[in-house]
Amino acid sequence: MLSKEADPDKVLDATNRFYTLIPHSFGMDTPPLLNTAAMIKGKCEMLDSLLEIQIAYEVIKDEGLNADGERDPVDVHYEKLKCKMEVITAS
Repeated sequence: MLSKEADPDKVLDATNRFYTLIPHSFGMDTPPLLNTAAMIKGKCEMLDSLLEIQIAYEVIKDEGLNADGERDPVDVHYEKLKCKMEVITAS
């Protein structure tokens, strides 16, 4: 349990809101209660992975919109990451 003083109703409410916002497939099983630090950490890692997938998808999806045939795709990706690259001399 997260805390011995944790209100079971609040934990249940937070769990229900999480599963409402982030759908899961449990079939006919009851969704597990998110009442341990390990379970919450696992869900945070899952959300981080989903965010990375979303960002990668948007970068790939928008590539065709920004490429005008003259721009290097690598430059387009760095621009989306808000990175500025400058050419430096070899000396």
